[in-house]
Amino acid sequence: MNGVTGNQLKGMAIGAMVFGFFGAVWIVFGLLVSEAMTMERLAGVILGCAAMFAGGIVLRHTSRGWPIQPNNPAIGRVFGLVNALQWGAGFASWFLLRHWRLDDYFLSVLTVIVGLHFVPLARLFRAPSHYAVAVIMVAWAVAGIIYLPLEHLPSLTAYGDGLILWQSGAQALAVGLNLARRTPAQEAVPA
Repeated sequence: MNGVTGNQLKGMAIGAMVFGFFGAVWIVFGLLVSEAMTMERLAGVILGCAAMFAGGIVLRHTSRGWPIQPNNPAIGRVFGLVNALQWGAGFASWFLLRHWRLDDYFLSVLTVIVGLHFVPLARLFRAPSHYAVAVIMVAWAVAGIIYLPLEHLPSLTAYGDGLILWQSGAQALAVGLNLARRTPAQEAVPA
């Protein structure tokens, strides 16, 4: 028995789709802030997001053949709380940075907030790769503040965040599809 459940595969599928969507949002932010938005670039972002969704749909469909564990309602409550705190901190940072006329740093601060929100989610979902996403996003934000010229900071921060999230989503899909492909559902259930 390898312990793979439909819940885990479904979680990887949903995670990949969420990463795909928010990765696209960050890349669009980057294109808008740098005034580099074109229909072709937007189409490319939409295609990237659609590819992540398609992979997520395939993995989610595959998860139906696997054993399911009962849902723990506490997971939903903690997830909601973590996200509410993330959004609240994001809005508070936007308000404060605008008040202090430090608008150019907003996406970097938001990147730190988003990165840090992955720490409790890593534990909650038993997804150690979320710790890596947290470290990479925080490091990207700090490195950007230190090394990037201020006029390019918002756009390059956003591009980097989008690519970090897309890579994380692609990794979740690859791991999930590999688990589903290599191990038949019958092997996941004890005899």
